[in-house]
Amino acid sequence: MLLNSLLSCSKISDEIWQSANSNIQLKFDNNWELIKPFVDTEDKVLVGLTDRGDHSSIVVKFEDDVSKEVLSDENYMDAFKSQMLKANSGNKLLIQDEIVFKDRKFTRLVFFMNTKYGDFIVTNNISRDGIKFLSIQVSCPKDLIKTPGKDMPDKFDRILSDMKI
Repeated sequence: MLLNSLLSCSKISDEIWQSANSNIQLKFDNNWELIKPFVDTEDKVLVGLTDRGDHSSIVVKFEDDVSKEVLSDENYMDAFKSQMLKANSGNKLLIQDEIVFKDRKFTRLVFFMNTKYGDFIVTNNISRDGIKFLSIQVSCPKDLIKTPGKDMPDKFDRILSDMKI
C-alpha cells in the first residue's frame, strides 16, 4: 500500500540544458537523455537529446554562417541534400519547403532514411542569414509518423514548444 502511494505521487522531473554562449535552451523530461559530448563555445553550439527507448532524437546546431554571396541558399541546400542522400542508397528526400518556427524562417527538408536503428523520418530545419546558421534536426522511427511533414510524435511537442533559440 505504501509503495502504491509513493508511485502515484511520483512525478516526471524536468531537466534544462542552457547554453552558456547563446540563447539556446532545451527543457526535457527523463525519457530523454542529453547526448554527450556537446559543444558550447562562443563559435558553435551543438547539442542533442535522444529518446532512451526508440532512439528518436533532436539536435540543435548554431554557428557562424558563410556569406550568402559566397554560398547561396540553393547551393547550400543542394550540398546538404546530396550528403544526406548518399549516406545510404535507400534514403529519399520526401519534402522540401519553408516553415516559420519561433518567428524565424527555416528551409525544411524531410527525409526517409535507413539508419542503424531502422527506418527513420529525419526532418532538418535550416535557417541561415549569411551571419548565423541554425539547424534543428528531429528524427524518429518511421512507424511513429503517419504522414511525414504533417505529423510529429507528441513527445516532441513539449521540447519544441519550450525550446529557446
